[in-house]
Amino acid sequence: MDDLEVCMRCGFCRASCPVFDETLAESGTARGKIAIIHALLQGELEPTETVRQRIFECTLCGRCAQSCPAGVDTTEIFIRARQELLGKKVPLLKRAAFNVLERPKLLSLASSAASLIPERLLSVPEKSAGAQLQKIEDPEMRVLFFGGCLANHMLPGLKDASLEVLARNRVEVIAFAGKCCGAPLYFSGAPERAERLARTSLDLVAEVEPDAIITPCPTCRIMLRRYPLLLEGNYRKRAERAAERTYEICEFLATFGYEKDFQPSTGGERTVTLHESCHGAFIPGHGKTVRDIIRGLPEVALKEMDDPSACCGFGGLFLLDNPGLSKRINRKKLDDIKRTGAEEVVTPCPGCTVYLRETLKREGIDIKTRHPVELLRETYQRAGRTK
Repeated sequence: MDDLEVCMRCGFCRASCPVFDETLAESGTARGKIAIIHALLQGELEPTETVRQRIFECTLCGRCAQSCPAGVDTTEIFIRARQELLGKKVPLLKRAAFNVLERPKLLSLASSAASLIPERLLSVPEKSAGAQLQKIEDPEMRVLFFGGCLANHMLPGLKDASLEVLARNRVEVIAFAGKCCGAPLYFSGAPERAERLARTSLDLVAEVEPDAIITPCPTCRIMLRRYPLLLEGNYRKRAERAAERTYEICEFLATFGYEKDFQPSTGGERTVTLHESCHGAFIPGHGKTVRDIIRGLPEVALKEMDDPSACCGFGGLFLLDNPGLSKRINRKKLDDIKRTGAEEVVTPCPGCTVYLRETLKREGIDIKTRHPVELLRETYQRAGRTK
């Protein structure tokens, strides 16, 4: 972990850290965590449960890395620390989550049971229109659709919208990937379990040989492009080839182009506000890409919130480790959303979608939560470009 020595202890990370903003504890900052990790490596600290909690008290939003004047890759440091120092001490609840994430049937069952939980953390799965693979004559591209856990099991409407938008742009989806990408396991200190999921995904890629791999989830996109770091030998070579052609769906549309010759709006505009994805910040120009899609829609007016890139508190399995802290971080995001007066909050992250949808509902705030692709699909429908 050479970056440990690069950290100047300047404290710039304090201003951008959602955890420190709530706890005001030095251990909540990147600087504080780096000091803890350094002490562990030097044998000055023992990896106690309290120390483990401090390391996992992080959403991995990456804002500290973005604000670091020395360019320290804090996210990678914290992932490595979880894996190398504390990865074997995963709590029982998180181990149960790992088992569910590794098994699609269990994940589907757990998602369906969400409606039975009074104080649930995430929203109840929505109904799907049942979009199927559609043969396209002379397609521009043939792609594998990697829905990830949430688009496949919690947000099938997002999957439906994605397939329709791709079809209308002459992109043929030739297969679905139904398993988890492995990110929650990898980021939580279980790389060996993430490796198994990575190999399964790469086996499917080798089987269908797509021109590209498209996911509606920025976290899946980040993880799929990390596969070469996880694997060795032939699987690493396959992972490198797959990483080169993996795109988040908004990124894909911006890169290869999409139909946007829309008819002028005949109705009143509705206002939306954008909540940026934390992991979307790791995709070059992603914030601008999403805004360009939204601003190009004739019936939608974008009203920015004060801090669109602030974490919503979800953070994947951070929610399981720190439910109280997650709610406190989320409260600030909800207040920011309300101040805009928008009718809908748009986010390119399925995880943020299900968390914001549930917390907005819990607080009695009548604001819908949507993915940009769902707005694009609706615009196509109004223009008569979808079935």
